[in-house]
Amino acid sequence: MIEEKPNALFQWGFAWTSRVLAYRKFSKVVFDSTSPIDFSSTLWKDPRPIFFYSTHESFWDPILAADISVLRCKRRCVAPMAAEQLRKFKSLKRVGIFGVEDGAATAAKEFIDSHIAQSVRPAVWVTPQGCFVPDSTKQPTFKTGLSYWSLSRDCIRIPVAICYSSDLSPLVSVRLGSPEDVVGRSLEYLKDKLELEKDAGRLRVQLESVVRDLKASRSFEKLI
Repeated sequence: MIEEKPNALFQWGFAWTSRVLAYRKFSKVVFDSTSPIDFSSTLWKDPRPIFFYSTHESFWDPILAADISVLRCKRRCVAPMAAEQLRKFKSLKRVGIFGVEDGAATAAKEFIDSHIAQSVRPAVWVTPQGCFVPDSTKQPTFKTGLSYWSLSRDCIRIPVAICYSSDLSPLVSVRLGSPEDVVGRSLEYLKDKLELEKDAGRLRVQLESVVRDLKASRSFEKLI
């Protein structure tokens, strides 16, 4: 496992850069107002670790995760990454990314244990599949690893649905699920919660796309 070398200032700068890139890339970035929890909640001040669960369907997922964790929730972002990939992008260690070797789940768990003990309000991002899965319609399958490990810890678990439209002027919707802090839940329970939020997120993207296109058509009608 490759240990991280985090830097708070570097992480803050990365988060702001991420926000600028996202708003340039997408026609609209929507933080779903119908989510069970929003960024004004006092939950983000809770000293316990928060584990965000989200499928990894796009290159933009970690970009949005940095914005959510650092700028909106005011927490320190931590996330695992394949050690082989991290060796190619060593600077990511400074923004809270740590590398996990294949078959080294135990070492990763031990590192998270020690890291959390030294961190103030960490936000740990976990992908159920443990890898990049571009198919947005595929149901998430939780691998036995860091996600399973978090079930036995005193932490807060939040499913996050990040959904993208596939048109020429793409938009993205971010939806936060209801927080879960009960120890002893099953992976199947977390999977069902995440899938419900993904369904709601997909509907939100479709709705936003329709509204955007409707506004665009009305603007065009005014021109002619």
